[in-house]
Amino acid sequence: MKCCLPPQPLGPLVDVAQLIGGEFEELVERGAAIHDLLSALSEDVAKRAPTVLVLEDLHSADEATLDVVRLLGRRLDRFPALVVATYRDDELGAHHPLRVVLGELARVRDAEWLDVPRLSRRAVAELAELCGLDLDQLYRTTGGNPFFVSEVLAAGIREIPSTVRDAVLARAAGMSGGARKMLEALTVAPPGAEVGLLRAIARDASESLDECVDSGMVVAADGGVAFRHELARVVVEESMMPGRRAALHGEALRAMARSRDYSRLAYHAEAAGDVDAVLRFAPQAALRASAVGAHRESAAQYARALRFADALSSADRAELLRGADEQGSSTKAPPTRWRVRSRLRSKASGQQPPPDGGCWAAHTRRRSHSPARTTSSSSAKRSADCRLSGPAPCLRSSRAGYANAAHVACREDPVRKHARTRQG
Repeated sequence: MKCCLPPQPLGPLVDVAQLIGGEFEELVERGAAIHDLLSALSEDVAKRAPTVLVLEDLHSADEATLDVVRLLGRRLDRFPALVVATYRDDELGAHHPLRVVLGELARVRDAEWLDVPRLSRRAVAELAELCGLDLDQLYRTTGGNPFFVSEVLAAGIREIPSTVRDAVLARAAGMSGGARKMLEALTVAPPGAEVGLLRAIARDASESLDECVDSGMVVAADGGVAFRHELARVVVEESMMPGRRAALHGEALRAMARSRDYSRLAYHAEAAGDVDAVLRFAPQAALRASAVGAHRESAAQYARALRFADALSSADRAELLRGADEQGSSTKAPPTRWRVRSRLRSKASGQQPPPDGGCWAAHTRRRSHSPARTTSSSSAKRSADCRLSGPAPCLRSSRAGYANAAHVACREDPVRKHARTRQG
């Protein structure tokens, strides 16, 4: 399973808070309500006019950030700054949560929409004029994608790569071994990572940072460095061998041990295969995300912890399942989480797990009982029969069924316990 990094709850506001500090930063750190955050930000921005607030890559934003954007749209005529928000329309599926926000913003009178088109054939020709490349092939292959075109031109090769990935790797291949190691280290570092953190992760390759910047693949940003484009980071990360990637995540986890960004720490812990660290940081990240209303991200962190919960006690697993259920009731639960949970429950109950795509259904039958009916084990069994059964299509989307199953598998049924006590 590929390890992924859920977006940081209120990530854009965290970045802004680090820049302006003061009361707004304190409110963000303690997880204040979104209305209070936006009011404090509005007051601070009014003192710094003129101001431009930029919210980038909303297609990958967390649930709480989208709530901020929705509320900001309602107050746009009173907000004392120009707000610029960007997103990739090709990243939005039919049910992407951003689509709901965009629908609301479309009704805001002061909101304007700007489409950024691909490069025209003429624009590509001007960029490629001195490179000696076949213009028709370049335009046909890249489709005018600005990033793809720039990577092909920067690679300095005569043959045009067929994909963005090939173009990025061709560019990296022309760099020294130390610079390539630094690029690999940068893939696991936070955006805009400080030089000191990079040196702790990359170690012997840290002296090659200047070469990475000179190549144009890496840019200086807010006292740190980052990939010029996220696609380049993804390509370099995916090109690494699994052992190398896990080792770098382990270095990042150690270097960021004092950080309070529990979401990123849990991400590094999972990628490094550090079970103890996952179980330490993922629940903390889930609680923090839930506190600011990022329920989808909270559910993802509980799911991360559950993937490593085999060695936990039944009580601890039940606590994680309970947290996942609470967050799942506020958002659409990821299917992978339900599969993980059904396997946990089947293991606790001694039954065979369902096949992929199947679900365990919890069937609970309770009958009214009296002391006379609980004097024998057979009567107790008749009065309270809670069991896990095989796949049941009618309950595949029932969170109540999952919750019942969790309690059956991880905790003793109180009616059974009462019946045994009366027998003794």
